[in-house]
Amino acid sequence: MVNENLIPKTETVYEIKDEYKIPSFEEFMKSYENDGSLNYDDLSGGSVGEVKGYGPCSGSCRCNCPRSDCNCESGERYVKVYMPCPADGCGNITRSNWVHSTDSYYIWISNHANMRCEKSYCSATHKMQNWRFLCSNHSFHKGEYKRANADTWIDVVTTAGKQWGDPDLILELLIYLQTHKSEF
Repeated sequence: MVNENLIPKTETVYEIKDEYKIPSFEEFMKSYENDGSLNYDDLSGGSVGEVKGYGPCSGSCRCNCPRSDCNCESGERYVKVYMPCPADGCGNITRSNWVHSTDSYYIWISNHANMRCEKSYCSATHKMQNWRFLCSNHSFHKGEYKRANADTWIDVVTTAGKQWGDPDLILELLIYLQTHKSEF
């Protein structure tokens, strides 16, 4: 019988540097050209009272999941990751958006401590302790993706919480971190 070491899959992310500018809505509309091939039929109709998903999530999903292949757990909600670097010992407190290193799509985090790439059908949905981070603090990272421990995550979630705007999600995430410290 073969004895295998079971090592959890890890994912890596990096912060978006200032040279990557996301255009405002007005800037986007100035350069937008419709070639007539797009279908927006699913966006018409309905009313304010209808229960629909947030963002590109479909149906009655209420998780704010960024993906069309939403497979969220019951009661799970996501927010886009905008936070300081959580790598242990980094010290970079600048809040940044974070993207998946394999495809440069934004990373989202849930109240169930899952992190996922916003690219539909990307297999990167893992517990937050399985992700590694690389930010612009070159003297610390030296090109290496570093992990975060539960205490660092608690600091980061607390700091980023105001920007995320979902106090229940933040509280649930902090409770998870406090009760699962040994897994980090």
